[in-house]
Amino acid sequence: MGWMVAITGYANPISLPDVQFRPHSFFVENVCGGQECPAMGWYNDSGVIYIDKFYKMILAENSYPDEPDQVHAEAVSLLGHEVVHYLQDRSGKFKEKTCKNFLDRDEEAFRAQRIGMLPYLKFLIQRPIMYRPYRCPYEK
Repeated sequence: MGWMVAITGYANPISLPDVQFRPHSFFVENVCGGQECPAMGWYNDSGVIYIDKFYKMILAENSYPDEPDQVHAEAVSLLGHEVVHYLQDRSGKFKEKTCKNFLDRDEEAFRAQRIGMLPYLKFLIQRPIMYRPYRCPYEK
């Protein structure tokens, strides 16, 4: 949390988000409208960060191992991205649910995620290709 607070400049929250681990099918249903997609994390705008259960043991073991591997880098990157969404939510900056705010919010989270991954430069963390319904869920 402190890492993303420092990178983004958002206020340090009074409470931490609830982090829950779910199977990939949860993300397909709740993030991608039932269509297969690459989502592995999601912040629900209500204080809960969901992370694919694949990463549960990796994040529980040690957040900063001496020799991180690709999977550890992905897990830390994913959690950092979702923490930025939690900070954004708590700040009220993107209160209005519009497609523009959704995209701006995600771009800001990706920017902080890339900065936060500097200690893991030897690992390439690619931005996932997002389907249009996933990118703009608030667009009518």
